[in-house]
Order: sequence, then structure tokens, then C-alpha cells
Amino acid sequence: MKSKWFLTFFAIAPFAATVLVLQSCGGEGGPIGGGDGGGGLPPISQQFLALLPAGQAGAAFVGSEKCGECHGTRDSHDTHYNDWLETKHAKVEVGCERCHGPGSNHATTPALDNILTLPKSASAVVCAQCHGSIYDEWRLSQHSKLVASPVEEAAHDPNRYGRTSQ
Repeated sequence: MKSKWFLTFFAIAPFAATVLVLQSCGGEGGPIGGGDGGGGLPPISQQFLALLPAGQAGAAFVGSEKCGECHGTRDSHDTHYNDWLETKHAKVEVGCERCHGPGSNHATTPALDNILTLPKSASAVVCAQCHGSIYDEWRLSQHSKLVASPVEEAAHDPNRYGRTSQ
């Protein structure tokens, strides 16, 4: 009897893991176009588009390799691209433009007003493009009232992480 239960468990476990993975990346509330924003908020994709600077209007996607032409050169001491290559996001092919928006305008004329940069690029709304269900859970929790942007605070100011942002 125990061995039958064990076999059933091991047969179901990979299926359950697959469902969980798909749910967190591209599932309900997943990439652009997912999730309804809940609580009277506009859909996540509209919230993301609202973050983009005016100089990014009409921009097209160019791919992460294009970003690496400037942000991965040792001459400029800019290691953003090379650092990104070591991340989980790079390994699952989540490129620069998923968080920073389309980059053609910035690639043609590099400036801070034609690409989504910090602090807006660390907004929880940006993360919600792929992690919608996790975002919804966080947004409805008490933590969202204390920490305005968990990614920004953790990555860019670890000493402030978890402290009141308002």
C-alpha cells in the first residue's frame, strides 16, 4: 500500500511542479496583457506602459544583445549587461526590455529620458509583468503598505529593506 502511494506521489509531483512554474511566469496575471489589476486598478500592462517616459514613445524592441553593445563594454566600466548574463532572468531568456521597455530610441540616442530607469524600473508593477499572481498577493498584503518597492529597496539600498517607504 505504501509503495502504491509513493508511486502516485512521484507521478503527480512533476505535473504539480510544472503547473506552479507556468502559473508564476505567464500564468494568471502573468506577462503583459495578463491580470486585471484588481481593486479598481487598470490592467498591469497599462500600469507598466504608464511608467515609460515620453521619450520612449514609438520605440521598438531591439534585444538584449543591442543593450550589451554599450552596457557590457569594459571601456565604459558599465557591467550591467555582463552582470545580467549571470542572473536567473538571463538564463530563462527574460531580457533587458522586459523591465526597461522597448529600447530602440535609447539605442539610437542614449539618454535617461528615453528608457525606463531607476527608480521606476524597480517598481513592483514591472515585476508584475511576469510575476502577476505574486504581485497580487503582495499588493493585497500589509507589506505593500510598508515597502513601496521590495525590489528597489532590496537591490539598491539593502540597509533600508523592509523599513517604511512612505
